[in-house]
Amino acid sequence: MPQGHRDYRERLVHELRAVPGARVLIEFGSHNSGNSDLFSDVDLQLQVDDCTIALPAFLTIVGEVVNPEVEWTITTDPDHYWLMAIPDGLQPWLKVDIGIDPYRPEQPVDLGWTGDVVWSQVPAAAEFAQLQAPDWPRPVPGTLDHFIVGNLVDLGRLAKFRARQKPLNMLKFVSLLARAVLIVEATRLGRHDDFDDLPSTRLISEIDQSESVHLVDLDLPLIDHIAHLSYQLCNAIEDDQRLRIACERIVNGSLALLQEPLAVIDKELTK
Repeated sequence: MPQGHRDYRERLVHELRAVPGARVLIEFGSHNSGNSDLFSDVDLQLQVDDCTIALPAFLTIVGEVVNPEVEWTITTDPDHYWLMAIPDGLQPWLKVDIGIDPYRPEQPVDLGWTGDVVWSQVPAAAEFAQLQAPDWPRPVPGTLDHFIVGNLVDLGRLAKFRARQKPLNMLKFVSLLARAVLIVEATRLGRHDDFDDLPSTRLISEIDQSESVHLVDLDLPLIDHIAHLSYQLCNAIEDDQRLRIACERIVNGSLALLQEPLAVIDKELTK
């Protein structure tokens, strides 16, 4: 793990103890399993007595520690808040997936992942001082900008898969990216109802999901096509300049990794 990313993780593990009502911190993913590498992100879940009371302090700590360049909110309701934050200055795949859920020892929250407890404690009783409203781009779920950011973040995932020389269904990814562009265009034309008839939707349904393409076989025309679609999505963000700049950096960082010679990546991974 890069040093900067290691610092984020260690600081979050320590400082989240101060969240009012914080009971348990659980870690998932490669850091928990001991298989982390140069491209691993951070996956944490904080369990609290009351999510509504805990949320302001939770967001304050995430903001101070991670300094997000952009947030992609995964889910939010009175009992759950999950977000994906891309730290300012780091590559887009070095993200922090973190959330708060209610502490229910008799009925543990099932996230579908395997995780382990990092710490447990008697909850902090003191009020959290100096609450700050989040000051980073965070598109509202359900909006067009939220949809765009979600698709562009997946570009970093694509780059990680190629760097790790793992298989991924490339046709599905590119067609999904193309579908995102079509939805943006359709929305601009005032069509908000049904996208099932879009050409790329039909294309996706025809793809055999069992066929995977090794990402080491990516050729430049395909990368150029991905770049073209990704920049179209960036340009679709018109009103939020900070968000548009963040999305462009996500695309640029991911494309740079997609074009990096694998020998260079292998050298970094084995350091």
